[in-house]
Amino acid sequence: MKTSFSFPLAEPPGLACIDLIKVNLTDEPGKPKTEGYLVTRVVVPRAHRRKGIGKLLMKQLCREADKEQVPLLIQPLPYSERKGINAPMKTKDLAAWYYRSGFTKANEDGYMMRLPQKPKKESLI
Repeated sequence: MKTSFSFPLAEPPGLACIDLIKVNLTDEPGKPKTEGYLVTRVVVPRAHRRKGIGKLLMKQLCREADKEQVPLLIQPLPYSERKGINAPMKTKDLAAWYYRSGFTKANEDGYMMRLPQKPKKESLI
């Protein structure tokens, strides 16, 4: 699976992207190794927010994860909170946004996980 999904933007020019790293999701001895992808950042330049671009990128990522049958993991912590900057996006808002993409709470550390979905069969009717 690709480790970066991007969408070029115009007026003003920029790049929206989602970056990932492959991780081992099982750390218990004797259990089978389960690999997945940790979403390390989702970036949409400020001038292009609230236009559905992040949603488009997330849909692309989820389709690819479903195709590869791999889980996705994310910690919904806005960049502003990590850097101590006051910004309108709060953790609860970001968690709600990921929830709408199929992520659910994975553990008490605040991580959310999205398990792969089975590809939908196309109807002939």
